[in-house]
Amino acid sequence: MPVSDAKKRANAKYSLKAYDRIELKVKKGRKADLQAHAAAQGESLNAFVNRAIDETVERESSSTSLLGPSEGMVEESPQVAPLYWKNSQSRKVNR
Repeated sequence: MPVSDAKKRANAKYSLKAYDRIELKVKKGRKADLQAHAAAQGESLNAFVNRAIDETVERESSSTSLLGPSEGMVEESPQVAPLYWKNSQSRKVNR
């Protein structure tokens, strides 16, 4: 049975309220590869991308805190610098 226009409008209204959208661009042909991989895992492309994001954030958050002091000058050290400073030299950064 086809979905009614009212149901489509209700679903669209809910989606606008409950979700943020992110546009993701990949090279031609990559989307089909990702869809095939997701299907092989028994999930949708959206579920696969969300899982990949969640796992990456969890892994990176547990190994390095990205939040530092909220004010003042901080001396960076390559040995203890957060991930996003990985290749920078020691320098003072005003946060």
